[in-house]
Parts: sequence; structure tokens; C-alpha cells
Amino acid sequence: MGIGSVIMSRVSTLVRASGVSLVTIATSHKSALFFAKCGAVEINFTDNGWGPGMHRVDMELPL
Repeated sequence: MGIGSVIMSRVSTLVRASGVSLVTIATSHKSALFFAKCGAVEINFTDNGWGPGMHRVDMELPL
């Protein structure tokens, strides 16, 4: 298990404990696959949303 997975597990635990059931994520196309592996679903894709060649991916993570 990598450090990113450990961090996501801890964040999910804290978020659930606070009563939140949905987390929104704004990330780049380069890290969207990581969040998808954690259970996040893509809801929007914006070409060059973070700048030239850096596409924005909006995601939701149901908990």
C-alpha cells in the first residue's frame, strides 16, 4: 500500500466520522486514475482546465 492510499484511507475515515457522505475532487488528468481506484467517479472533464496541457477532471467520491 502506497502513501497515497494510506492518506486516502485516513481522509475517508475522518470524513465519514464527520457525517459527510460525498466528497468532491478537482484534480488533473494525471492523477484522476488514482482517485478512480479509490472509488471516485468522473463527473466532468475540462480540456486545459488547469492550463495548457493540464486537463481538469472533476470527480465525486461517495462514502
